[in-house]
Amino acid sequence: MKKYVLSISFIFCAVLIFTVGAYAGANMEEIKAHLNKNINFKVMGEDWTPQDQSGTTMYPITYEGSTYLPVRAAGEALDCQQKTRQLF
Repeated sequence: MKKYVLSISFIFCAVLIFTVGAYAGANMEEIKAHLNKNINFKVMGEDWTPQDQSGTTMYPITYEGSTYLPVRAAGEALDCQQKTRQLF
């Protein structure tokens, strides 16, 4: 009986996970944006290049006349405190 309940639970969880993933993918819309490599930054009067946690250079994205910066890199450059929560 335990094996039966366990297998039914496993199947239910698998179906739920795949359904949620399909739902999220169906609601995403593809857009066309540009990586803007011509923007230069200065932080506290010094040149600054945004980088991710592994040191890879990141570029701002320009989309429909607005420019979006990598938030984590900008926050670290400005010495802002970050509060993050791990969900799992």
